[in-house]
Amino acid sequence: MKTNFSLLFYLKKPKNYLKGAVPVYLRITVDGKPV
Repeated sequence: MKTNFSLLFYLKKPKNYLKGAVPVYLRITVDGKPV
């Protein structure tokens, strides 16, 4: 049995972002379904 998974990292900046730390979000997908 073969399982495919992918990791997607992305930054989510607020609308009024000027500078400073930004949250990093991680999306995990296993066999095409979000986990």
